[in-house]
Amino acid sequence: MSLNQRQLMVIIESPKMITVSYSNLQIPITVWFEERNRLRITIQPDKSIVAKAPLDHSLDEVQAKLEKRASWMAQQLEYFDQYHPILPERQYVSGETHYYLGRQYRLKVMAGSENDVKLIGKYFVLTTTQPENLERKQQILQDWYTRHAKVFIQNRSELFVDRLIELGARKPEIKYRRMNKRWGSCTPSGVITFNTELIKAPTHCIDYVVLHELCHLVHEGHNAKFYHLLDVLMPDWKKRKERLEKVILV
Repeated sequence: MSLNQRQLMVIIESPKMITVSYSNLQIPITVWFEERNRLRITIQPDKSIVAKAPLDHSLDEVQAKLEKRASWMAQQLEYFDQYHPILPERQYVSGETHYYLGRQYRLKVMAGSENDVKLIGKYFVLTTTQPENLERKQQILQDWYTRHAKVFIQNRSELFVDRLIELGARKPEIKYRRMNKRWGSCTPSGVITFNTELIKAPTHCIDYVVLHELCHLVHEGHNAKFYHLLDVLMPDWKKRKERLEKVILV
């Protein structure tokens, strides 16, 4: 599809910010214009909302359609409030709970001659030369999560990647970093980035994210072909996604 000058300008000027009102609620929405047939609304677990609109839509048309979905968006925001309550900031002291593969573990902080974390029974045993230094303790535990995320997610990826290659996908380059709003991403050139915080989620949820991103190696967008492939390879992906949305990243 060749783009006319107006459509090119629409892309260049994206995104646009609009606000939809519902009852006493003001809902801010980021609108991106791209080559697609329908308006798509995505609500992230952090409650940010992104709308992807067809290039031939005006901003007023998008606003009107979003206002018709205001009730639904308000319900989704309430849903995330239910499962993602405001929690106090971590202090990284003994007794706090932290997640690993969907399970809670108590933190036990100990003074020692080295900086290390070991998973022993139901405890994260964090040894540090600076037991009173919050930032240092946070970094030690985060480094542990990152190391384990790289190994675990790589192993889960290998369960699916050969099947995707058989379907025409290229072998992906996999990277890892901590992200605030996304579990993963895939570029058109085949670079997949996974959020290291994913290691806190249950294994079946991790598998969903891994397969979701790998499917983008075959179908770039979230179109019917993409979801059909996901349905074939993981028939219960919607249940896994719903469970993942309840994971609290702290």
